Amino acid sequence: MKTEPGHLSDALSADKAHGAGGDSIIDLLGKSFEERPIWASLYESLRDVVFPPKLPPLELTSTPIPTPDRMAVKTNQWAIGTATIANGGVLAILILMGLSATINHPLNSPLGNKIHL
Repeated sequence: MKTEPGHLSDALSADKAHGAGGDSIIDLLGKSFEERPIWASLYESLRDVVFPPKLPPLELTSTPIPTPDRMAVKTNQWAIGTATIANGGVLAILILMGLSATINHPLNSPLGNKIHL
């Protein structure tokens, strides 16, 4: 059975033919699965925090782009008025709905409507 060139099985058979190590899959993936003790990793992290590596200074190559100042533009009075009226109307309707629920339902007295003397 013939396989396509560049296929994984071709790479595996090529490694076996060249006398590669027993773990040809690990050889293909590289050393990304390196096992280390947790103490070594903690030591390196602590060392990087306490003594960070010295990096070269950054070179700024960008130039600022001029943008318009949005606060310098004159505001639209019609938009402000419309938004105020719409939001005020919604607020007034909600307040009236809340008040009508308490005003239209008077408290019932424990004696009822009839008072006997």
